[in-house]
Amino acid sequence: MHSVMAGPRFSLLAALFLCGCTGWNQVDVAALPPMPEYQQLQVWSHDMPYLLHSVHVYEDSITGVSVSRTSDACDSCRVVFRRSEVDSIRRGGTTNASHFAAGLGVGLTAAYATLLMLASAGN
Repeated sequence: MHSVMAGPRFSLLAALFLCGCTGWNQVDVAALPPMPEYQQLQVWSHDMPYLLHSVHVYEDSITGVSVSRTSDACDSCRVVFRRSEVDSIRRGGTTNASHFAAGLGVGLTAAYATLLMLASAGN
């Protein structure tokens, strides 16, 4: 019985680790595309990270609202970086595709664990 229950425990642990794989990806500052409102960016400027959402990309600057602010309607909360001040940018894993991948991994793992437990209960 111990070896049958180890499978679901391991599977659930593996699913949690897989959810962390939808993390951050480096983006070329010069070729930064327009971002959806919900997309988070980590902007590095003068060796300091700034975590932003509601990002707007302009030819000479990048603006966004700190994730500590929940409202993107606050114009005074918006920070502006000249592109020349930006050291690097990383795009967060908060896209629809990463949410789908994480949900699929957790869902499949939960289904597998349930099947294993049902199979062990039948024996």
